[in-house]
Amino acid sequence: MVRSLWGRPFYFAETLEQMYLIGIGSLYLVVLTGLFSGQGFALAFANELADFGAKNYLGRIMSLSIVRELGPSLTGLMIAARVASGITAEIGAMKSSNQIDAMLSF
Repeated sequence: MVRSLWGRPFYFAETLEQMYLIGIGSLYLVVLTGLFSGQGFALAFANELADFGAKNYLGRIMSLSIVRELGPSLTGLMIAARVASGITAEIGAMKSSNQIDAMLSF
C-alpha cells in the first residue's frame, strides 16, 4: 500500500475531491458541536467562578479549554463519525443492490 502511494497512476482529482468532502463537508457539524459544547462549558464554569468572584477570567478559561484541549478531540471524533457513517451507508447500498455478492463470486 505504501509503495502504491508513490506509483502510477496518480489520482489527484479524486484525492482533492475526498479532501473537500471530508474537510469542508464536516465543517458545519464541527462548528455546531463546538458551539454547543462551548455553551455548556461556559455555563458550568460561570457558575463555579461566580463563587470565587472570578467571572472576569471566563473568556480566558474558555479559550484555553475549548481551543487547546477539547476542540481537536471533538473535531476528530465528529469527522471520524461522519466519514464512518458515510462509508457504512455506501456499503449498505452496495449490499442491497447485490454488488458485494457480485464481487465475491468473481
